[in-house]
Amino acid sequence: DECPANSNSSVASASSAACLCAVGFTRSSNLGSSAAANGTRSATGNGTSEQSGSTNSTCEPCEGGAYKSSAGNEACFTCAANTYSGFFSGATTCVSCPISSQSPAGSANSSACLCNAGYEPLADGPGCQICPQGLFKTDVGNHNCSLCFSDTYAPFSTLSLFCLPCPANSSSARGVANRTECFCDPGFEPDGSNCTACPVGWYKNSSANEVCTPCAAGTYQTDTASSECVECTPYAISSVGSVRESQCKCDIGFERSLDGLSCVECEAGSFKADVSNANCIACRNNAYQPQQSASACLICPARSSTSGSGSINRTACLCDTGYSPSASDSVHFNCSLCRPGTFKNGSSNAECAGATMMQALQRLALC
Repeated sequence: DECPANSNSSVASASSAACLCAVGFTRSSNLGSSAAANGTRSATGNGTSEQSGSTNSTCEPCEGGAYKSSAGNEACFTCAANTYSGFFSGATTCVSCPISSQSPAGSANSSACLCNAGYEPLADGPGCQICPQGLFKTDVGNHNCSLCFSDTYAPFSTLSLFCLPCPANSSSARGVANRTECFCDPGFEPDGSNCTACPVGWYKNSSANEVCTPCAAGTYQTDTASSECVECTPYAISSVGSVRESQCKCDIGFERSLDGLSCVECEAGSFKADVSNANCIACRNNAYQPQQSASACLICPARSSTSGSGSINRTACLCDTGYSPSASDSVHFNCSLCRPGTFKNGSSNAECAGATMMQALQRLALC
């Protein structure tokens, strides 16, 4: 008699028991057996395989996820983990999953091979590739890697399983690859691989790996880690890098208010020539100042003076004895010597007058 399909026997075999299923095939009575399900076959005490399965059954292909590499009637073996075989293919061996992927034991086809954590499917064919820089994947599966969250980064050195946190006081956009893309927050500057606070009197107003900047003239900052400087009160000036409000000094022509909180203009008749918190100074006896916030007083015309300090107008400048204004304009006048035959007593801006006979004799008597 002939052996069943997909089986063979040696020459001069005496019975159907000599018919052995070909490689990739097993007796139909073995299909669905525990041996096929568990990937094992029973063995005799001497370690040789028993010929299981009824000799009256047919030889059928190993089911998907199983294989048999030698002729015989024993059950097919289950494919090991990280391998697979095709459905009803009569596989003689199992195929390894692509590199960087895995599958459970008994996998029937390549779709059971899932990319490892840190890997994603190739876009142009089977296989897996490591997550690109700036992306990560923490689980097994054939889905794509995900962008790193804000304030993290992922170089290849992490194997793309997770993203590394940016240094303290720094931040990043999503999906960045390098620590250099973690930028120091406002108020902080790079210090090696860290970000440190700007010192007092300094600031930084952007997220960048740039150094802090000293506060500009006219501003100050009392705190560390500042993103801006505080402006001095109006009409006050400070030096670059000032660290407290008291370094704001009133500008030329201004003095501190009575409450000390602001700078106010020097009143007319006074001046201040330096940047300080000193008080304004009244114009002296031979000077005047009609304007506020003056840096100096105007000098009276020659041969004139004021009757006191703090004069506001030029008209407060009075011509000396023997001198009178040389023009009718009371604002732009000069003092000129009285003409012969005229005189003027005392400081005033009166015109010189002609002397009477008695006044002339008195004047001569004084000579």
